[in-house]
Amino acid sequence: MYKKIMIPTDGSEHSKRAAEHAIWIANSSGADILVLNVFETSSLNPIRSRELKKDMKELWKEDARENLKDVLKVLKSNGLELNVDSQIKEGQPAEKILETIDNEKVDLVVIGSSGKHALDRFFIGSVAEKVVRSSKSPVMVIH
Repeated sequence: MYKKIMIPTDGSEHSKRAAEHAIWIANSSGADILVLNVFETSSLNPIRSRELKKDMKELWKEDARENLKDVLKVLKSNGLELNVDSQIKEGQPAEKILETIDNEKVDLVVIGSSGKHALDRFFIGSVAEKVVRSSKSPVMVIH
């Protein structure tokens, strides 16, 4: 049924649980998996120092790499032979996720209900909500 499943990740526990669900679905359907991490740099706009901006972007990119590694460990620990691709993008997370859904022809998105922020425990995350409302593909939200 599904050919490509996307797991957007921010390193949160919810996104790791989403990966576990995506594994089960991919194993059942033979789908490929795309793990995506988007880091946002808009908070750097007021900073004038190009060097500081560059350093901060590199720190965030390294954090994104670590987030991907965590999800890839979950995928590999299940011992399944899945075709897995990973990507890191810079920009507004919901926008980049939606853009990637279209560009990569994603059939299903399995996303954590909230991110790393404390307030996210009480509400569906704003990124997940935007993806649910705007995606042309089905979205499964994991709490």
